[in-house]
Amino acid sequence: MCSTTYSFSFFGFINLLTLVQKTRTVH
Repeated sequence: MCSTTYSFSFFGFINLLTLVQKTRTVH
């Protein structure tokens, strides 16, 4: 269970980082 939560958190972090990169590129 802990491993799954860690993996999900990591995936969310990467997704957020990608979103920020796109936003910076647009602006």
